[in-house]
Amino acid sequence: MSPGILTWGELMKNKHVVVTGGSRGIGRGLTENFLKSGCRLTINGRSEKVLSEAVRELREVYGQEAITGFTCDVADKGRLETFCAQAVSVHGEIDIWINNAGIDQIRQNFWEMSEADYSRVFRTNIDGTINGCIVAANQMLAQGAGRIYNMEGFGSDGRKIPQLSIYGASKRAVSYFTESFNLELQQTPVSAALLSPGMVMTDFLRKGLPSDPVQKEKTMKVYNILADEVQDVTAFLVKEILSDSGSKKRIAWLTTGKVMRRFLFAPFNRRDFFK
Repeated sequence: MSPGILTWGELMKNKHVVVTGGSRGIGRGLTENFLKSGCRLTINGRSEKVLSEAVRELREVYGQEAITGFTCDVADKGRLETFCAQAVSVHGEIDIWINNAGIDQIRQNFWEMSEADYSRVFRTNIDGTINGCIVAANQMLAQGAGRIYNMEGFGSDGRKIPQLSIYGASKRAVSYFTESFNLELQQTPVSAALLSPGMVMTDFLRKGLPSDPVQKEKTMKVYNILADEVQDVTAFLVKEILSDSGSKKRIAWLTTGKVMRRFLFAPFNRRDFFK
């Protein structure tokens, strides 16, 4: 490489990254790894207590100016617009926006769920993602550049299991929407892509274990084969995002090849996330 010519990763250092739901789980892991890479972060969360604690802890490591947090329910478009304005007022133009905020469903057959329960999943996972895309796209189109990433989850690829109908449907919708949204952005300086973290050992996953003892045991065995720790997955995703010049349509941690290899070597697997 010629002297004075920076790589894409070097250009992305000190960029402003927004992560919705960035105070815990995968969002917290993404936030930490972006901070390690020299980026400036704005995150949100619905819990003022959890968000404030996360920001305090991260500032102790990365400095007061590195990260800002604001409470926000992504299902509320008006509130998300205010959040975006707050982010810009602190850190300037937004280079990367990650719609990570999402919730799981109660492990029930869908007809047993209350309207409030399934509506909450759809409002957060679908409406929240769409709201984030609208707000981020408008900001990025005005500033002349930007990259938006939406988080996949179980069901994005069409797989189905009982008692995940609502969550799976919401994530399938996110994948379809993101691919279509990116087509609409083709003649603009803004683009969108999908992030696929695979199975990540967060409270989100642990609390979603089936109540039936037999199904619970089977699920735990699969998790021990396929799941990974938050830091391992998010370090990979952040590295790929910062090396993405805008051409990638999907960044995946748990690829088909990796799944096949893990099941092949499952008899030798000694991992146990549930000890």
